[in-house]
Order: sequence, then structure tokens, then C-alpha cells
Amino acid sequence: MAGKLTVSKINSLKPKDKDYREGDGNNLYLKVNKGVGTKSWQFRYNGSFMGIGSYPALTLQNARKLAIQYKELIANGEDPKVYRDSQKDKDELLLNSIATKFIQHKIEIKSWTGQTPKKNIGYYEKDIKPVFKKRYINKIKPKEIIDFLKKFKENPSKQSKIYDIISGLYSYAIHNCYIDVNPLSGLKKGEILTPEANKKYPHIDPIRQRAWFSQLLNDIDNYRGQIQTIKALQILPYLGFRPSMVAELKWNEVYLNGTEHEPRPHILIDQPLRMKTRKEFAQPLSKQAVEIIKEMKAINGNKEYVFSSTKGGHVSIGTLSQAFQRMGYDGKGSKPHQVTHGFRHIVSTILHSLEHERKWNFIAVETVLAHEAQNKVQATYNTYDYFNERLEMIETLADYIEDVKINSNVLKLESGS
Repeated sequence: MAGKLTVSKINSLKPKDKDYREGDGNNLYLKVNKGVGTKSWQFRYNGSFMGIGSYPALTLQNARKLAIQYKELIANGEDPKVYRDSQKDKDELLLNSIATKFIQHKIEIKSWTGQTPKKNIGYYEKDIKPVFKKRYINKIKPKEIIDFLKKFKENPSKQSKIYDIISGLYSYAIHNCYIDVNPLSGLKKGEILTPEANKKYPHIDPIRQRAWFSQLLNDIDNYRGQIQTIKALQILPYLGFRPSMVAELKWNEVYLNGTEHEPRPHILIDQPLRMKTRKEFAQPLSKQAVEIIKEMKAINGNKEYVFSSTKGGHVSIGTLSQAFQRMGYDGKGSKPHQVTHGFRHIVSTILHSLEHERKWNFIAVETVLAHEAQNKVQATYNTYDYFNERLEMIETLADYIEDVKINSNVLKLESGS
């Protein structure tokens, strides 16, 4: 007897805000995961769901055969889970074996982009693998993982990245039926890791150190580097994006003439996996940002990336970071310490300093920085919400930056302070 699902229907299923299931019959269900929309087969018995394989690796036809087989086992008084586990090669459950497949999977679906694959593979090879490579993934206890993560408490950023890799690895293991329980599922990330909410990247205060901010902006304009590096650095304070978002910006995400939905110039990041909020995100553009993008379009409008590298791909974060060091903003000389990510602090400082005076909505200010709202009610904002208010903020920000760059005299202001 044919089930309710078809291949075309399965392929048409899109992710929602929550995981959901579609039944096929014979206790067989297809689970669609929120976010990226990966799909996996589950068999329901004794009031719970047992994973039997991921789709499309396990086809609809073969999943149905397994469901019938499991129903026959139940009829004969056998436990399908015990039978399933007995069929697995023991070495398949080695963490290193699963991690290899997990990493390959993330690269294949382009969930990891830019420098992320290289960095995450490095974290796995140098930190995770030496400790857990010979362990069976279903035998590792939550406390072992927590104790392992505590070793990196002096480096909260690294600790967070390693947590994300391990958490992703266990999610992959569940979706592909290596295990039934994620040992991290009942643990909140914020309760495990070293707090870093107040962590600040080195940056110049654009209000209190206005003269140095002016110096920085002019140093960027006069930097003797490749044009794509200079322009990427110039646009950072006008966007408020994370450096990786700027480096990886593609031409098909730039709408200088607007769209039917929003006719004004904006950037639309249409790959939620690139955003920490996992949402599409539209950022209005100031006239200054538009001019920078137009300059790049005249140079490499035929390339995939706005800030294309001469070596292929896009300009690297390392190249942008090195530029600050070469300009003397490494904190070792007379100039203040400034890093690429620090521009987000600069943008935040400027906007929040004007928030009360301009009567701007706090959530709208945070949305400029693509920050996730702190509760589910606030988090319902869609791609274009607060666009008008954010456009005003972006234009005010750009005008402030332009004024500082042109009118602030470093020597005069510094000597008078």
C-alpha cells in the first residue's frame, strides 16, 4: 500500500520556525528540522520516535521497507531499537568517524563559508580530536563535555566556537541515527560557557576619541594596499556588519536600485546561514556606502564577490586585520588599538549615543547591527521591519563619520584635551 508521501512532496517541504513531521503510514515519519531544513526519517513506537536515517541518503522506498520490517519485529515481540543498534558497525560510532562525515557535510551544503571551514577544522584537529577521537559518541557523558569546555575558559571566543562544533556534531549524529539523545540538549550554552556578553573588541571610541577616529578614517583612505582592501575597510563603519559579512558580500546581495518590495538602495543577505540570527536581513545603504559599492562595481562587477581577491574568491579577514597592524593600530605604538570587528562597537556607540535624543527605537538600533532580539516577541521582526527608522540611523551615522573625517584635526584636538 502506497504511503502519503511522494518524492516531490518531500522535496517541496520547507523549514518552519519549529521542527515538524509529516507522516507516511506504517508509523513512518519524515522530520523537517527548523533553520536549514535538513530531513530525517523516524519510526514511532512505544510513544516515542526512533531515528532510522537521513533523507535523501535513505530513500523513501527504503525507509518504507524499514518501517514494515520494524512493525514485524514488534509483532514478534522484538525491540526495533535493539535490532537497529545491533546492525551498526561499532567503529561507525567512533566520534572521529562521525566528525569526518559531519565536517564534509557542512562543507558540501555550504553551511560553513569563507574562512570558517579552515578555522573549524583547525579547532577540531588541534583541540577536540586529541581528546575524543577514540571515544564512542554514545558513551561520552555531558559532564565530560562540560569539563572539556572549561579548559578554554580563558579564551571565551574559542570556547564558544568549540561548543558550536561539538553541538553541531551531536545534532548531525542524531539526524543520521548514530545516537538518540544529544547530551547537550538539556544544557543552555550561556550556563556552560564563560560569559562574554560584555566582551569588547579593541576599538577607538568615536565620541571620546573623536580626533583619533578621524585619524583612523583618513589613514584608511591613504592606506597603500589593494583597492578591494581599502574599499572593504572604508565601508565597514557605514554598514555595521561583522567583518566576515563584508568580506563575503556578493553582488547578488546588493540592490543599488532597490527591489519591488523596497525601492531604496539596500543589501539583502538572502542566505540565513550567514547570519547569526538565521534570518534574511535587509540593511539600508547610505549615499556614502552606495558610492563605495559603485566604485567596486566599476572594477569587478563581473566577479561573484563585491570585494574580490586577486587570488580568487573574496578578500580575507586576515588581510583586513593586517591592514590595521600596518597602519599602526596594533596597540603597540602611539596609536590606539583597533581591529576590524571593533567597527561594530563604533557603530553601536554612535547610534546609542543618539538614541534618546532622536527618539529611536532600541530594537531598531540593535537591528542595524543584526542583533537577535532578546525575547520571542521582539524576535518576530521580519526582513524589512524598522527599515525607515534604520535608514535614518544609517544616514545619520554616515554623516557623522563624514564630518569627523573632514573636520577633526588630530593634533589640534589632542593637544587641547
